[in-house]
Amino acid sequence: IHQGLPFQLPQNVAHFRNGDCAVIDALVDAVFRLPSGGGVPVTLVPSPPLGNPEGVVYDFEGGVVISESGAPAGDRIVRVDSLGAFSIVAQGTPFSNLEDVARIPYLTGPNVGGPGQPLVMVLRVPADAGLAYLTFASLSLYPGFGLPAPDPRGTPLNPDALFFLTVGASSAIFRNWTGALSATGLAAPILSVPNVPLPAGLTIFVQAVTLDGTAPNGIRTFANVHTIRF
Repeated sequence: IHQGLPFQLPQNVAHFRNGDCAVIDALVDAVFRLPSGGGVPVTLVPSPPLGNPEGVVYDFEGGVVISESGAPAGDRIVRVDSLGAFSIVAQGTPFSNLEDVARIPYLTGPNVGGPGQPLVMVLRVPADAGLAYLTFASLSLYPGFGLPAPDPRGTPLNPDALFFLTVGASSAIFRNWTGALSATGLAAPILSVPNVPLPAGLTIFVQAVTLDGTAPNGIRTFANVHTIRF
């Protein structure tokens, strides 16, 4: 989708929620935003303040988190929002030679399923212990939908028919898809697939949110997207 300048040593790529690419370049020491279908890259953060970026991951709040390794800026974890605002998350000890960064998944479980198989997932958000949660599914990811301004966050799931059927559902098929997290921040959504023929190549994308009336638009945390193939 792009070749040549301004890229000179692209090290890693992540996606913003609309599908655009966040590309970090360790020679230019910059992070670029590249439209999902190709086009002209835009410099979000130049050098300085960025220094020797190595890894990048989407933060589910509209921006990306980047790891920096050694000189010139030191070992840092920094955040860049969708408009290019730069902030330092952590710096120095105990970090040394940070090569990459990842996001620990909140929602885990089987990645492969079949007819008649109950698929037990684990939603683990310790910081949101006791809060209400909603689980939902979709048949596709992008472009998703955004939350009302000025909230920059958004879920990458598309609000298709499956989404509306499953969001916060409580039935024999979608069990524990809503409720409250335990005192340790755990829940166990279960997808009980009926024992019927399924379309070939069926893929379902599952996500969850925790709810907090004091948070923007009532949503405190977006879980990662969990993929199940049948």
